[in-house]
Amino acid sequence: MHDPYYDNGYLEFEIKKVVNEYNGIANVFQTFHGKDSEGLEENGINSYQLVYFNNRWWIANLVWTVENNGIKIPKKYLKN
Repeated sequence: MHDPYYDNGYLEFEIKKVVNEYNGIANVFQTFHGKDSEGLEENGINSYQLVYFNNRWWIANLVWTVENNGIKIPKKYLKN
């Protein structure tokens, strides 16, 4: 049996990305607009921590949050 929610998935579109990198470590704040298969739309921020090892970047950690309870994304993380 197929579940349309998982069949249609979750689409995420990048709005803006801020990267801070030094000597093989990086933090990425990526603002996104997401939409699920049931029509729920939301804006949020992904925060990635990356390390450079063996000639490539690896994700060490990922956390995210979405706008809720009236707490909006700060302007510095939105498109200019």
